[in-house]
Order: sequence, then structure tokens, then C-alpha cells
Amino acid sequence: EKLKINEDIELRKRFDKKFYTGRVALPLYRYTMHKDNLTKNKNLKKLLTTVCTLDYLPTMASTIGAPLPQDRPIDGVDMLDLLKGSIWQRDKFIPFASNVKANTPKAAIVHQGYKLCLWLDGQHQDELYDIQKDPGERENLFNQRPELAAELRAAYFEWIESAQHSYEFGDYPGYVKQGSFLEIK
Repeated sequence: EKLKINEDIELRKRFDKKFYTGRVALPLYRYTMHKDNLTKNKNLKKLLTTVCTLDYLPTMASTIGAPLPQDRPIDGVDMLDLLKGSIWQRDKFIPFASNVKANTPKAAIVHQGYKLCLWLDGQHQDELYDIQKDPGERENLFNQRPELAAELRAAYFEWIESAQHSYEFGDYPGYVKQGSFLEIK
């Protein structure tokens, strides 16, 4: 695939709302080092697989052979095989949440090529996008795929319940509460 780095940069500039592509779904590039192409970009490859910063802990633990903690939720997944160049498919969703006050969705969940943007304000309808076919998030599929939207919404609220438990009761030793938890109306 020919790289479209400039297109990705334009995508980032196009959206100023928090949970739309360009803010939460920036492209990941993997560069394979080889003595013959240290100064060439022929081994720069855009990855179309969705990953996120939640994946850093499981990936680093896997890299150094360390076990993951069993006494708390780990939301990320080990993406070491992907970084090594193997075929890899994410099996967990990626959640996003914010108390941002702007006129924008307050949360999103990305899973298997779809993103559900949740407004959580009681006024706006959720939005569903096929981010593989429509990376610019221009065609809202919420009304065409209500079952998928309901499934993603349920998964999001299951995750937010776990996240609120971690926030309130400290699944993470030494954690000090910061800010306020997501407001849902």
C-alpha cells in the first residue's frame, strides 16, 4: 500500500471534536530496521490494525517476559506480534471517555473496525461509523446498524462500570483520584 502520510495529517486537522478520527485514531507506522534501508523509507508501513496506549503495558510485559498483574483489570492487549510483523487481530475493544465540556461526544468505543461515539447528554443520538471504509467519519450508520450500536453501547457501559470501580475504590495501589469521573445524564 502506498503511504498517504499527508492525508493522515490533513485528517488530524479536519476534526476539532474530541472523539472523532484525527483526535483518537492517529495512524501507527512500523519501521523495520535493516542495514540496507537505514536512510530509506521503503520499509515504512502503515498499519491498519487498531491499537492504543492501553496496549503499552501488556506489550512491554510480554517483551520482557513479565507477568501481568492478576488482581486488577488490564484493558489493553499484547501487540508484540503485530510489531514483529505477524498477522494480528485485536480481540478487545478500545474505550475512550472524557468530561470535556465542548459540544462533542463524551465517550467512544472502537471495536472490529467500527466506532460508536456516545454523547451521554440525553440530547444527541449516538453515532456509529465504519472507520475502515469511512475514516473521515462522514456516514453515520447508527440507524442502519442498531444491533451493533446497542452491542457496543452495552460493552462500553460494562467497561465504564469497571473503570468507575477502579476510580472509586482503587484497583491500583497508590492511585490518587484526579479530577472527576465521567458525567452521564
